[in-house]
Amino acid sequence: MKSSWIHHRLLGVSLLTATITVPAYAAGITAHPVPGQPLGENAQRLINLYTTFMLKDAVLQACTRSMEQTRMQVNHQYIEYSRLALEYIQAGRLVVKKQLPKVDLIAWQSKLANSQEYYVNGFSEFSDERVTLECQQVANALEAMNQRFAALRY
Repeated sequence: MKSSWIHHRLLGVSLLTATITVPAYAAGITAHPVPGQPLGENAQRLINLYTTFMLKDAVLQACTRSMEQTRMQVNHQYIEYSRLALEYIQAGRLVVKKQLPKVDLIAWQSKLANSQEYYVNGFSEFSDERVTLECQQVANALEAMNQRFAALRY
């Protein structure tokens, strides 16, 4: 059964917006759970941050039909995200690679692939105006995250 575009939109956007709520205490990234133990809230947030980073190429490809200014904004926000959240992204990668149970890893990989497919293929069904609107929303979500990360640094 083919999933609706709404389901994929919710999945893709939830991966992005779930990371906006990372509190300042998430800086305790060294307190990773022991393999085999349930992942804590901070570990899950780190996974979400890593997932957002992993969606970069798919999002940028999906936004190729958006207006030039929007495309540049999405690209700029991802560059800033990569810079400001680097330690969190790396910690999230570590959690995924070393601490996520195999079953959860497979589920994460499947969700990531579905989200990437949504951005690449799902956006092809949208009008250029709709693509621009969707990409603007992604850029705004990334900008909000970047502002929070910048506040943590300074």
